[in-house]
Amino acid sequence: HAMEICAARHAGMERGEEPVGVFEHIMAAGAGAEEDGKLSEAEVVDIVGAMLFAAFDTTSSTAAMTLNHLACHPEIQEELHESLRDVDLESLSPKEIGQLPFLNAVLNEVNMTTPAASMVARTATQDVEIAGHRVVKG
Repeated sequence: HAMEICAARHAGMERGEEPVGVFEHIMAAGAGAEEDGKLSEAEVVDIVGAMLFAAFDTTSSTAAMTLNHLACHPEIQEELHESLRDVDLESLSPKEIGQLPFLNAVLNEVNMTTPAASMVARTATQDVEIAGHRVVKG
C-alpha cells in the first residue's frame, strides 16, 4: 500500500503539485538521483510504510489501553459516559472532539501512564534538507 501512495503522490509532484504534509516532504527530499545524496525510491517507500504502520499501531494501542483503563476504573468510565451522554460524536469535527474536556482528560491520562510509542532514535548518514529543515549527518 505504501508503494501505491508514493506513486500517486509522486505523480502529483511531477505535475507540479506542492508537497503537503510529512509524507510528501519526505518524498520530495527523496526526489533525485541517489548519487546527489537523495533518498532512493525504496528508502522513501520504506519510510512511508513505517510511518503508516506506526500511525495505525499507536492508534490501535491507544484505543486498547483506553478501554483497559476504563474497565479497571468503572467510576471514570461512568463519568465519561455521563459527560458524553448527550453528545452526537458522529456529527463533531476532530477540532470539536478535541474540545470535550473530560474525554481529553481521560485520553491524556492514558497517554501519560501507558504511552503507545516511545522514542525511536535515528541517525542521519549524511547531511540532508527536509521541508526547509537541515538535518546534519550523525
